[in-house]
Amino acid sequence: MQRIQASIRRRFATLAGVALMVGLPAGVAHGQSLHEGDIGLIEHNGHIVTGQVVDEETVVIQRVFDRYFGADGFPNVVDVGYNSLPGAFAPSSAIGFNFRESLRLWEGEANGFRTLDAITEETQSVSYGPASATSGDGFAEGFTVNVAANGEFHRHYWYGLDNPIHGSQAIYLLELELYSTDNALADTYRSKFGEYGTSDPFWILIGHHGVVDQAEMAIAFNYVQTHIVPEPGSVALLAAGVGFMLIRRGRKNAKGGAPAFQQTQFSQPDLKH
Repeated sequence: MQRIQASIRRRFATLAGVALMVGLPAGVAHGQSLHEGDIGLIEHNGHIVTGQVVDEETVVIQRVFDRYFGADGFPNVVDVGYNSLPGAFAPSSAIGFNFRESLRLWEGEANGFRTLDAITEETQSVSYGPASATSGDGFAEGFTVNVAANGEFHRHYWYGLDNPIHGSQAIYLLELELYSTDNALADTYRSKFGEYGTSDPFWILIGHHGVVDQAEMAIAFNYVQTHIVPEPGSVALLAAGVGFMLIRRGRKNAKGGAPAFQQTQFSQPDLKH
């Protein structure tokens, strides 16, 4: 497992200039741990941070993710899970998302991604229970889903491709952001749309399960890392005090409060491309 985590850290440290591992606090019951493979959510200094859940106790900071239509047995649909630890968010709050840009289509390394026409080409729909939202021309509002009574956010959404016309080798790119309705979160990260605790943009690259060219998916994934993820995101996380560090599970403090997380500083990331 250590070799796997080390490999993941090396692969994704360049995505946001940081690698952050969060340990499960002592006292969290079995069954309340993280769901491996989900997009992990961390509240850090009033700011929602995204990452990859690599095991039941660990989230590695990440802003680019890959998913596959049909992986759950339904063509042109994929399950995307979001997961935080219990106590991460206020129980009375909700987590919402927005589409930051139109759906984009991969056109090879030489051309990158092309913005799709929301009327004549594909769009992306996201649904959770009766709630649904669809990407459009540029920014489009999503919806909110309530945090659990224990402060955990663990929800799985269906992402469906509308009007698929580009074939089974098509690779799509979504740009999203998450936000909280909890106005106790620091508003220094409020977006121009007014939500609290807004995350940095993150991207989901989606191909078709079992048929898409995996080598091309890897090229597209790397392209997003090196050409689309903005450098200011790295600087913003460093300014927020994240840096390049490891957070491990700690013991409860002397007053019997929440567990203290130990931060180990390794090195400053290279912010030059």
